[in-house]
Amino acid sequence: MSNLIVNGGFETGDLTGWSSAYTEINSQFVHTGRYSAQFANTIPFAFLAQMVPVTAGQSLAFQVSLGTLGIEPSPQVSMQILFVNDIGEQIGTGLDVVIVPDNLPNLVFNTWNEIYQTTHQIPSDGAFAIIIISKTSFGPVLIDDVSIVEFVNGIGVTGPTGVTGSTGPTGPTGITGSTGSAGSTGATGSTGPTGVTGSTGATGSTGSTGATGVTGATGVTGSTGVTGVTGVTGSTGSTGSTGSTGATGVTGATGVTGATGVTGATGVTGSTGVTGVTGATGSTGSTGVTGVTGVTGATGSTGSTGATGVTGATGVTGVTGVTGATGSTGPTGPTGETGSTGSTGVTGVTGSTGVTGATGATGSTGATGETGSRGVTGVTG
Repeated sequence: MSNLIVNGGFETGDLTGWSSAYTEINSQFVHTGRYSAQFANTIPFAFLAQMVPVTAGQSLAFQVSLGTLGIEPSPQVSMQILFVNDIGEQIGTGLDVVIVPDNLPNLVFNTWNEIYQTTHQIPSDGAFAIIIISKTSFGPVLIDDVSIVEFVNGIGVTGPTGVTGSTGPTGPTGITGSTGSAGSTGATGSTGPTGVTGSTGATGSTGSTGATGVTGATGVTGSTGVTGVTGVTGSTGSTGSTGSTGATGVTGATGVTGATGVTGATGVTGSTGVTGVTGATGSTGSTGVTGVTGVTGATGSTGSTGATGVTGATGVTGVTGVTGATGSTGPTGPTGETGSTGSTGVTGVTGSTGVTGATGATGSTGATGETGSRGVTGVTG
């Protein structure tokens, strides 16, 4: 048998399904579940009401649990069930029960008064039943587990459910069995042939570039190492005076080139001097602490790439940064002795130079082709 009341246990945590005045939800004192309803303590009147559809010719079993709080006498409580037709006119009273003052149990002791009543038979033109629970004096009243169930006359309704017995203690948990050894891993199957690579999809348009994040502070520059000592520069010899240039004589006919004389034997190459010890490399200056990297700004969507414009002129090359000091150069080792130069062979007679042939006429330069029109410069991304 199904309960006709909507949200009879107030387990929605609110008064869904009910009409009410001066009524609130209580989660501290409940008959079952997590919530109950409570009439306000300092107001002399409060009510809960709900209209449910019913079947003519049957009767209703009504059940509710009530209680109070505090040391003052409980207020008077009324419970009514009215029958109405399908246009809302009252056509009969199914139930009218009054609980006189100081007759509800104090819920501090977790004791509820479980009310159970049955109604008269629903009239032939009855379509709805209206349940009204109200108080008519000061004091708190708690309401929980409201139900209305239809039943056919002559068949008794099911009595209230008895209190559930306490749950026995949980037995100790059994010992967990040992974990079995893991089976050996089977051999890996051969890798199937790689499928054909699908065609590459069209590249989506590049979103616009987001703003560049703030550049973090530059770290401190490390100290520059000590500059090595510069060696002494030798003195430059005096330059002799340049003689006056004589008049150029007529060039005589070039004689026949004589046979080249025998090349003299190359003198013995002197032994290479010992290489001097390489000077100690100057100590490298300590590297400055790297500055904190600034937060990178969010990257905006990249805009679509425009057609490549004409390449502009190359900008001026920035100034080259200062070159760090070079460490001191070690002393140069002594130069080995130069071997003696072999005697130069006799120079043969220079032969006469042949007559130079006439220079051919230079061909005419072809006409320069027309310069093609410059393409439109694309939109900058």
